[in-house]
Amino acid sequence: MNRFSSPKGTIILVVGDVAVHIFSLIISLAIRYGEMPHRMLLADHVPSFLILWACFILVSFIAGLYDKRIGFIQTRITGLLLSVQVINTILGVIFFYFAPVGIAPKANLFIYFLVSTGMLFLWRMVMFPVFSITRKQDAVLIGDGEAIADLNSEINAGFRYGFTFREHITTKSSVAETVAALSS
Repeated sequence: MNRFSSPKGTIILVVGDVAVHIFSLIISLAIRYGEMPHRMLLADHVPSFLILWACFILVSFIAGLYDKRIGFIQTRITGLLLSVQVINTILGVIFFYFAPVGIAPKANLFIYFLVSTGMLFLWRMVMFPVFSITRKQDAVLIGDGEAIADLNSEINAGFRYGFTFREHITTKSSVAETVAALSS
């Protein structure tokens, strides 16, 4: 079973993203103030950031970062994550400049987005594939050409996919010959 064929993969991604946002705030405050943030500093920042985090998760859903197909297009994640972080940055700036909140973390917000972007990439590209490893299904790839060869290499070289091509059958000159190759 592929990790994206059930809600389990999506739940792992959402929980991981939320954890990344929380730890990013803690690390950002530690960088900004040169020490681990104390309770009062966190109490000042968390309520405002809770609203932002809900918006960030919503933006991620809308952008398709929790879509089951995103796991099959690993190269697309990088650009999509960057786009989502740019949108989140804009939302964060708008929020803190126009919403009536008790803090105005201009420097903190800048540090936060640098830290959270790095941590999201680490989580999505390195840690999530490790957390979501499931038993791989065997598959047969039918086709020929450079794109098929690239697909075969990508799937079989990566541990992030829920299947492995055990056999690659090139298409023959007729359908009957291709079917015969499949049955042998």
